[in-house]
Amino acid sequence: EIFKFDAGPSLWAGMSQPSTNPLRQVMDAVGAEVEWKNYDGWGVHFPEGYFKFNVGPSDDPDGFESVLKKFGGPGGTLTEWKKLQEITKPLILAATTFPPMCLRADLGALKTLEKYLPTFLSFGPTAASISGPFLNVMKKADIQEGTFLFRWLDYLSFALSGLLADGTVCAAVSYTLGDLHRKGSMLDYPVGGSGAVCDALVKAFESHGGRFMKSTAVEKILIEDGKASGVVLKGGDVIKANHAVVSNAPVWALPKMLPEKYATKFLGLFEMEQDTAGLKKKLGDTPQTDSFMHLHLGIDGTGLDLKEIHYTIINSWECGIDAPGNMVVISIPTVMDPAMA
Repeated sequence: EIFKFDAGPSLWAGMSQPSTNPLRQVMDAVGAEVEWKNYDGWGVHFPEGYFKFNVGPSDDPDGFESVLKKFGGPGGTLTEWKKLQEITKPLILAATTFPPMCLRADLGALKTLEKYLPTFLSFGPTAASISGPFLNVMKKADIQEGTFLFRWLDYLSFALSGLLADGTVCAAVSYTLGDLHRKGSMLDYPVGGSGAVCDALVKAFESHGGRFMKSTAVEKILIEDGKASGVVLKGGDVIKANHAVVSNAPVWALPKMLPEKYATKFLGLFEMEQDTAGLKKKLGDTPQTDSFMHLHLGIDGTGLDLKEIHYTIINSWECGIDAPGNMVVISIPTVMDPAMA
């Protein structure tokens, strides 16, 4: 029997209608269309038991607060959760005011937020928090390490970025919390799986005159007057950029693509030679997150009571969410799309 597998477990949200989700905004901009189905949460197995995490306001009858009442403890009760919600209100507003792609955790934010700087600065202390780690916000809410609430927020951070709350940008977690717990919130699944989203983007891209080149390796990034101006493909072909070069290559691959030196003009008059050795070292020294292993299995589902599309299994809290093999996510796309496994 032939199975059509999805790429892996993904939580899509804000995709079935216009929203602040950056991918949805890109799809709307280029006219990419996908059919979406909705669901309301996922199952969580952890050392203390099982619960279903339901999206929507946390004070709904089956909302997160009912879970917290059951599993929370001193330093991680409804009091700390409510305090966190109050603290994150302006953060959520800030995270949804600026395009998420502009927000970053280093000084580069001054450049990416340049266009929005007056508005960004109007948020005052909130502006400083949104680009920092989410752990700082958890501490401000007096959420104690070792409590269920602390561990849950660590889990959400890890699911978002592959890093715990001390390494995940506050904007990402704040946006996610706001989206998961807003009134009318739903999660989305693309009919046809993740591949359907990719196909729709390619189709829309090509309809605007773009050209999608598969299996085409980039050997060098051209730099002219201090700016990336194009790429050199393996084999020698050159593609010049009209506006910019956008790269999603791993930072560890970039040093090989950059020239040893490049020229730039000082005040537009005097040509100066710049060295990329420092940048290459910084990129190469970037710490890597641990990898995820995806195992695709096709089984006969006859007689199985498949209620949820996703289940998270956490074997132990003590060794840390990010311990090897500790967290497993089981995704069953068949629940939403019978054609997918």
